[in-house]
Amino acid sequence: MPVTLALRPYTPLRMVLTVCGQCFSEDPDREVDYATDILQGNLVLQDGSVYLRRHCRRGHGEVVSLYDEDHALWEYLQQWRVPTREIIPDTPDNVMPIPMGYANGLGRLQTQHSCILLVDVTEHCNLNCPTCFAASGTNVGRYARLPHILRTLDASIEREGGKIDVLMLSGGEPTVHPEIVEIIEAAVERNVTRVLLNTNGIRITKDDRFLDALHRRPTCSIAARTCAR
Repeated sequence: MPVTLALRPYTPLRMVLTVCGQCFSEDPDREVDYATDILQGNLVLQDGSVYLRRHCRRGHGEVVSLYDEDHALWEYLQQWRVPTREIIPDTPDNVMPIPMGYANGLGRLQTQHSCILLVDVTEHCNLNCPTCFAASGTNVGRYARLPHILRTLDASIEREGGKIDVLMLSGGEPTVHPEIVEIIEAAVERNVTRVLLNTNGIRITKDDRFLDALHRRPTCSIAARTCAR
């Protein structure tokens, strides 16, 4: 006798690569095992919202997360798609799936150029926030050296065809870097449309000479956020 299979309570929309929503909350410092942790997931429509469904290989079963409350808004945003720029891969024969391919730099499967180059110039910070996503603080003291930062910047400019839209200097707290003024000066002298300083603003409020140095460089913008000690 034929068996009538039940319909699922959702409609598949798109396949994606994802991770389990529980594994890393239980052990956030664990190294990523790409073969086990990278999962195939599905964005699905259910009860007017978009959900992400995937099956964990480490014992959590099917994990479901709310992706977007409003399916109509999600569909509307899908129309904002344009052709992407070609990129120069680090290794032309690197066709490993993303994100595994990133272990060898940018591969041929990368479909977007670097619209924002984010450079963490230090892990040090002048605050000790309990929820810092970068795990920075006053007890961390490592700084990226100026020559290394400029090599990264120059390599990115070359890869982008001679120009970068946005360079974001971040950290840690980038203003505590002993060479932050020199870093900004070197960046604005290059073909960078906008240099963005991602800061908590503490040094700017206390150091008039530093503020004046920023004021003299009109292509340098400031993105400041307040934070509790």
